[in-house]
Amino acid sequence: MKIGFSTIVCLPYPAEYAVKNLLENGIDTIEILYEVPQITKENKIQKLTRGINCNLSVHAPFYDVNPASLVPSIRFTYIKRVLKCINFASKIGAQTVILHPGHFPSFGPTLKEEAKIKYIETLKTILNYSQNKNISIAIENESRAPAHKSICYPLLEEIKDLIELFDNKIKVCLDIGHAFITSNENIAHIVFLIRSLGKETTYIHLHDNDGKNDLHLIPGEGKINFPPIFDALKKYANKSITCIIEVGNKGSIYDGNETELIRKSILNTKRFLYERA
Repeated sequence: MKIGFSTIVCLPYPAEYAVKNLLENGIDTIEILYEVPQITKENKIQKLTRGINCNLSVHAPFYDVNPASLVPSIRFTYIKRVLKCINFASKIGAQTVILHPGHFPSFGPTLKEEAKIKYIETLKTILNYSQNKNISIAIENESRAPAHKSICYPLLEEIKDLIELFDNKIKVCLDIGHAFITSNENIAHIVFLIRSLGKETTYIHLHDNDGKNDLHLIPGEGKINFPPIFDALKKYANKSITCIIEVGNKGSIYDGNETELIRKSILNTKRFLYERA
């Protein structure tokens, strides 16, 4: 399992600042947030990683966009931004782009079904483009926390349906913090889902919370019991799985030194990884 960090640990600074900081702290597996305020030019990342064996991935835009919108111009804007993100990923040598599900107006069940159809159409366009660029697409499960209401495919069970629909051409980004909220803190249910998804889980977002709010805490500073989850991942998930720690900094519960956040997060994650349930 490769363990790395999201550049959100260095918010609100740009991606090149975050990548430089993470590399200086010995982190060579990095997920770059391709979103304001961290969008940057590929040559700035190329300069930092030239000659380094660095494992890069990219998180696609998700602010002010909606891949499941019932308004065509909004979906077009989303596609345009994500295709630009895929180009960025290809140029910096990244292998994976992470997407969020779309959302729908909560005015009735028929709108959700219409939004799902639009979301699938959007995914088809993105997947065709990403395959030509040799970029893997992984869909992240959402949490149903207050900030994630009205999501088309918030659950891991629903993402499994998407995988089957696309003949396993997309993968799963298992966000453990989101799954903990959605499962009502039921670790056994998360383990069941990991077993059900099997080797389609190639990517993890790791952070902690209180079971209700998407806090992006350091692993071990919330309520999640991680050892059984890691045991299930080692047993059932893809053997080349990547674990990205998504601990927030500026504007979150933390407002401290990034180096200390990185150090403590890595220490706790390795402890949970090798601790038996």
